[in-house]
Amino acid sequence: MRTLEDVYKQFIFEPLGLKNTYLPIDEDDFVPNVYYKDTSFYLPKMVRSIRASGGCISTARELMIFIKAFFWRKVV
Repeated sequence: MRTLEDVYKQFIFEPLGLKNTYLPIDEDDFVPNVYYKDTSFYLPKMVRSIRASGGCISTARELMIFIKAFFWRKVV
């Protein structure tokens, strides 16, 4: 059985060349603050618990690469 991390790497991260995008797995993985309006929250346990629902850590540049691939991919 494959892990979620392996599947994301094989089908999303590697084909799109996303080098700075990952799913946080353990306590040592960097998890940035979450912002709501002008308030900053540090919620690493929450971010690690929503991995399959979009809990990836990424950069703005790599997020744009993903969005473009998601919306403009030609279906064969």
